[in-house]
Amino acid sequence: MSNNGLGGSIVILLPEHLDPYLKKDTPTHSMNPVAETPESHVNGMTSTTTAPASALKAKSRPRKAPELQTVERRNWLIHLHYVRREFDMCKQLIREQLEETRGMCEYANYVQGLILRQEGKIQESFELFQLCNILNPSSVDNIKQMARALYLLGRHRLAVEAYLQAEDKLDKPDWELHHNLGVCYMHMKDYEGAREQLLFALEQNKHHQTFSTLAKIYLLENDIPSAINTYRAAIEYFPENSELHTTLGLLYMQLGKYQQAFEHLGTTLTFDPTNTRAILAAGSMMQLMLEFALTLCCLCDALYHIKIASCVRATRTLMWPWPSTGWLHRPFLSPHHSGTTLPCASLEKRNMLQQSAV
Repeated sequence: MSNNGLGGSIVILLPEHLDPYLKKDTPTHSMNPVAETPESHVNGMTSTTTAPASALKAKSRPRKAPELQTVERRNWLIHLHYVRREFDMCKQLIREQLEETRGMCEYANYVQGLILRQEGKIQESFELFQLCNILNPSSVDNIKQMARALYLLGRHRLAVEAYLQAEDKLDKPDWELHHNLGVCYMHMKDYEGAREQLLFALEQNKHHQTFSTLAKIYLLENDIPSAINTYRAAIEYFPENSELHTTLGLLYMQLGKYQQAFEHLGTTLTFDPTNTRAILAAGSMMQLMLEFALTLCCLCDALYHIKIASCVRATRTLMWPWPSTGWLHRPFLSPHHSGTTLPCASLEKRNMLQQSAV
């Protein structure tokens, strides 16, 4: 509509499809009704109702992602069963993984090699680690496992070469690698090279096995004082390690230092009461001390028999410093001193002492 200057208006008619003000009625179908807001009428009041939250949440829930057919899709499950030591299930998953990948899955072959090594099949595990090295030549772990298998097979020189090859690929020193190198050199009787590798490993990490191996090398060289110093240094870092205390106690016994030996063996039995090495060593030392005590008994009775009473009193005072040991047999009464009890370990020794006192 527009003004024509004559006081009237001019009406312009537009087609229906060009008229913006024309509202069209959308046809409805019985199967497609017009969307309306649901309402409810209660007691004359009208209220708008909405769908429950669970229904809305169900509609907005995303669909499950499709399973990816990757080579490593079972690695996490294989690792889970392996650390749980569920080897049967682990080997079944490995078999399925290798069938799908035609034997090209590195991790499945790696774990299978570890399982075979624990089962004692060293050669088969070595072949699997070789395959892993072919699949991933840049992996240091594969080379280290190959070297470990060679060491267990007794091929120490080849194991050293493999460890040195792994060392070249490392960015920083690995104490375990140098420890294993030291062990290989020790079996090759290259004690100088073994000491260098073990000392370098101790600089990186203080480990009780490294201390024990280093002390063993000193013992192979008949250097007992250096071995004792090594065990003493190890005990400073591992004061509750029963094996370190036991071995150190045995070395002190070998040198005749029974007081230090008894202290370390007692420490071992404190932390590990069922340690057979410590029990046997302590029993051997007590038996030796008992023989000394019985010898002193014979000397005391002989001295008393020749009327050296002063020597008898002095010797009997020092004869048995720890009379409360419960493992001895019953004491017997000396015929000359009815109030003095002397230890005796057997009937034969008791008769021997009684005859010497007559």
